[in-house]
This record gives sequence, structure tokens and C-alpha cells, in this order.
Amino acid sequence: MIEIHVPSLRDRAEDIALLAEGILDRLASRGGGDRARLSTAALQELRNYPFPGNVRELENVLERGVALAVDRELSP
Repeated sequence: MIEIHVPSLRDRAEDIALLAEGILDRLASRGGGDRARLSTAALQELRNYPFPGNVRELENVLERGVALAVDRELSP
């Protein structure tokens, strides 16, 4: 048996920007609209959040942000 250990997202804050970009790309292609982008402040808030739900929670946060955003830049 091969065991693979994947650290939780809260332990990999440096990966959040790349993961968020991929999620925003996927949301834009699924919705057919322009791609949303994260403000610097929003990205910092995401990096500081402990993410108990891991990547799925990040995806849910971004999906809600895109749905509620006034423009294409997501801010805190």
C-alpha cells in the first residue's frame, strides 16, 4: 500500500493564489461570462483564513463571491 499525505489547505497558504485562479477559470468557463479576479486584499484574506473545509470550501467561497460581485474584481 502506498500512502500519500496531502497537507490541509490551511498549511499551504502559498498555494491558495494558484488554486483560486484555477477555480475562477473554471467558474468563468462554466458560466460563460468574463473571468473574475481577486483583489490583493481579498487574496490576503483568503491566505489568512484557516479553511477547515479545505479546497472545497475555497471553491464555495469563490463561487459565492462571483455570484454576489458587483463587478469582476472580488474584494473582501
